[in-house]
Amino acid sequence: MEALIRVRDGNSLTRTEDAAVCAACNILDRLPNMMDEDAAKEAVRKGAAQDALITRQELIAKVEHEIKFQRTQAGEYGSGIFKDDVIFARYDQAAKILEWVLELLKGQVEYA
Repeated sequence: MEALIRVRDGNSLTRTEDAAVCAACNILDRLPNMMDEDAAKEAVRKGAAQDALITRQELIAKVEHEIKFQRTQAGEYGSGIFKDDVIFARYDQAAKILEWVLELLKGQVEYA
């Protein structure tokens, strides 16, 4: 989420992109924290790299689930009885931002 905030603070986003980043931050904020501060300190003390890896994999799974939800919602508003271009665009943008976040989590994209 910090990476998204840095992107937003860069002031180089269009209004639509800024709204999408804001929506993605709100979605990510709903996900549980990876671990609380005491647990993080304990993991570092124990050198529990495996615990951090599992937590990261769990976070990736949650983001993948949220992307699927956003894509489903976008599909419902993209056509059919619920057709609404504005709502479709919001779900679509949120899914795209989350896909970028997922790539960051998987180490496939580097934030400059």
